[in-house]
Amino acid sequence: MIVTRDEVKAILNITDDLKDAQIDLFIPFVQQDIIDKTRNNFTQILSVASSGFSFVNSTNDIDLVDTSINLTDYFQAKMDIYISGSLYNNFHFEILTVTAQKLELNDLVKVIDEDTGEGATLTYVIFPTPLKMTASLMINYRIKNIDQNVKSEKIGKYNVTYRDNKVAVDYPEMILSGLTQYKHASYT
Repeated sequence: MIVTRDEVKAILNITDDLKDAQIDLFIPFVQQDIIDKTRNNFTQILSVASSGFSFVNSTNDIDLVDTSINLTDYFQAKMDIYISGSLYNNFHFEILTVTAQKLELNDLVKVIDEDTGEGATLTYVIFPTPLKMTASLMINYRIKNIDQNVKSEKIGKYNVTYRDNKVAVDYPEMILSGLTQYKHASYT
């Protein structure tokens, strides 16, 4: 996870628990916004490729088919991973628990049932510490602008008009400037 609730509260100097649910809600969205805006998965060198993984939706875990690999040698609880080479599960996940042959994942993002052959890779992710500040500012902006897609509102015979743009959140440039050094080139 790019930032924890406690880190967001410390950075934003929030001392009560009134916004805890909103902070928890926005953390994965802001993490994905940062990944999308920087075109950077923040993956590291270490990765595990296997002859097969089984993604199980009902338990939200990844089972390792190859018994010659021990997942506890590579991963630990609370670590973020990125899956690539999968048909349906190429996303970032947070690990809850690790056993030799299984990774149980945080249920913020659910895996889709899938058995993969060779080609799927699990890579661990490390988000740079300075991104905690940017992520916290983005969460704060989302909380304060929760109805930002509403263009106009009328009270008598209630009427709402939404903005035409397709961008769900348009962060101020001051906040986005914290992402500049982490951007990868786009070849489109």
